[in-house]
Amino acid sequence: MRNIKKMSFGLLFLVSCNDSYPDLSQTEQGLLQAEQLRYSNEPLEPLGTTTEHLYDAPSTSPIGSKIVMASVGASLQSQVSERLSVRCQELSNNNFQFISLAQDSRDIGDWLMSPLVWNEVNNVLIKEKLLYNQVQVLWLSDDFLLESVSFPESPEFVKETIQELIVLLKSKFPNLTQIFLSGRPYTGWAVLPQHKEPRGWYNGFSCKWAVEDQINGLAPSIPWLCDLPYLWTDGDVPRNDGFHVNRFDFQSDGIHLRENEKKP
Repeated sequence: MRNIKKMSFGLLFLVSCNDSYPDLSQTEQGLLQAEQLRYSNEPLEPLGTTTEHLYDAPSTSPIGSKIVMASVGASLQSQVSERLSVRCQELSNNNFQFISLAQDSRDIGDWLMSPLVWNEVNNVLIKEKLLYNQVQVLWLSDDFLLESVSFPESPEFVKETIQELIVLLKSKFPNLTQIFLSGRPYTGWAVLPQHKEPRGWYNGFSCKWAVEDQINGLAPSIPWLCDLPYLWTDGDVPRNDGFHVNRFDFQSDGIHLRENEKKP
């Protein structure tokens, strides 16, 4: 077992996502569980990241006394990031700063093509008194909303748009070294058809395949990619690790979290 102090800084993100900060043994148990899920016969959890790949993450060091991690995505990512921002205040590393760049109703296409998205990114960085070159770690969770979906064509297309976005993100944030890709949570209760399952589930495959392309040498090695934390579950049916969601967790649209579910 490796000492947590020897882990790359971004790996601590996996720790901060838990309701209580785990000790060393719990952390490594979580990594092993992720690996076990990958090799299980359970088709609902399409993880591409291996335990070995997790430890291949490049290290980070402060730039202007800060190691900045930012979240990228749409409105649900913004909601989850709001909670994570509160938890990150409990971290003992004073060099670490988490910010949310996620924006309402912005899918991958918007991030790729809309100047308004990057105007808002610029506004957030100015507000936080940060520079683009200080952002070294990203947490990305988003989708390219399609009118109709099929497997494997749809998740393959979304994977390609994710890879295109990664190239753009690297050009915007020159010191970007790590990206955590999270597939969308369960969308089976969504009201709007462009969000309904299996879109949430397919999105996890897009992230998985993007990571596997990097592991197999088919994509650049920097920024390092990881498809954790994995948020999808088959509704209220518990996964192998016990995680599940309930209809009551979401607003009437079936996509956004209820206000009480955002609080730590």
